[in-house]
Amino acid sequence: MHGAAPLREETEQLKKVQIMDIPPTAKKVKYSFVYRNLFAYRLILNILFLGRYKQRFKKVIVLLDPKQEKKVIELCFGDIYIAQWCQKQGLDYIGFDINPHFISVAKKKGYCVNLADLRDQTPIPAGDVAIMMGSLYHFHDILGELVDKVMASCTRFIISEPIKNWASRDDVFGRIARNSANAGQGEEFFRFNEHSLIEALEKISRGRYNISHTISGKEAIVDICRK
Repeated sequence: MHGAAPLREETEQLKKVQIMDIPPTAKKVKYSFVYRNLFAYRLILNILFLGRYKQRFKKVIVLLDPKQEKKVIELCFGDIYIAQWCQKQGLDYIGFDINPHFISVAKKKGYCVNLADLRDQTPIPAGDVAIMMGSLYHFHDILGELVDKVMASCTRFIISEPIKNWASRDDVFGRIARNSANAGQGEEFFRFNEHSLIEALEKISRGRYNISHTISGKEAIVDICRK
């Protein structure tokens, strides 16, 4: 499996990371096993992506311009690959996630991250570009509100979103995906396909944003910019 060896080396260090104090309310939230620690998260997603898990981050990173985009906001960051790249480039990085386990690991690594539910009134700080990897479906019912909030603070919003649903497959991958669907908001069954994703984004744009997208494997990479 391509990329398995580097993944094992990186995640081996994550096993040693001690979880920081978690707010009492966060402890009551039930997560699927894959969302309980970064090691499990990487392991399961690397299986689902057939050993090409890290490549999905690289496909987004190549779209960034570190000479012009100095402040990166990552929403629902989960993993720390984008944060690591920003650090190496000398860029300002701020991450948000609802999962206290991911927040704990990122803080231990020294990254600026915040425990927050983007469904509430959490403000998004000003930035040059915002990124969301594989999490837009969590907000399908408030998509317009989310995009407008992001675009009010950032000039660009890059989204990488699966458009082929593993959870609908009747095989081992489908079972893994279905059992890994609770990111802290309960089980979720909604997923985008290419048509529904682009149609929804074009509808909420109402001519205010430039929206372009490419298809890469099982994911759509969407680039939203202010006009």
